[in-house]
Amino acid sequence: MIYTQDWHMKDDPEFKIWGEHALAGTWGAEIVDELRPQSDDFVIKKYRYDGFFGTSMDYLLRVKGLRR
Repeated sequence: MIYTQDWHMKDDPEFKIWGEHALAGTWGAEIVDELRPQSDDFVIKKYRYDGFFGTSMDYLLRVKGLRR
């Protein structure tokens, strides 16, 4: 299982579009308990709308041989 976790710094320019949300280190950025990742799951923090931009998502998918 691969999770993307929205994770933003206080002055993130994305807030101009979507409003302030998912501030790094706050409860609003945490994955809800009902979906809590297991020890063998992957969590990729994303700093932008796109789960690939500036993250290790592409690398992880290639290493795991995942194409879909």
